[in-house]
Amino acid sequence: MSLPDRLLLVVEPAQAVPAVLDPMLAAGLRWLWLRAKALAPAEVQALLERLLPRLDGATLSLGGHPAIAAAAGLACHLPRDGDVGAARRLGLPLLGYSAHDLGEARAAIAAGADYVTLSPVFAPTSKPLWGEALGLESLAAAAASLPGRVVALGGVNAERLPACLAAGAGAVAVAGAILGAADPAAALAACRAAAARSK
Repeated sequence: MSLPDRLLLVVEPAQAVPAVLDPMLAAGLRWLWLRAKALAPAEVQALLERLLPRLDGATLSLGGHPAIAAAAGLACHLPRDGDVGAARRLGLPLLGYSAHDLGEARAAIAAGADYVTLSPVFAPTSKPLWGEALGLESLAAAAASLPGRVVALGGVNAERLPACLAAGAGAVAVAGAILGAADPAAALAACRAAAARSK
């Protein structure tokens, strides 16, 4: 199993519009996670009908809704309360899970997840902090235990990204540092460049 890219862009439904995503795709976006778990199935379907034709080969991980993801041949990312085993049985091409400590990460991988996001590594900029930031030592411990399967999430930006990859993360997930920037496409390009330099 290999991850689609070393950079995962975390997108809310309101941001999944051409004006936001088209410049990102032009700047090299290859993997995005659409946080859609709060949407009704009909809303998800309508959003996918508008979004999928624009992706140009980029991997979309649908947040929640594993049955919809499986029917569409999409990757899926489960929330903390998601049933990894049930989702795995749907034949999803790529299955992620939101973990917040090493125990949760190991349990998700053992149940069939392909990768986990581990958060928050740093205090996030796009949502309130739940508990203490884990820090790079916790990230390194998880990455050593689950090589290639841990995606660092929470407060990651172009400056912190190399340290996350150096700690062993297979990829980094970024939200606010890109989508909250004055020029999101330039911020994404900076993160991609930082990831490339960290190989």
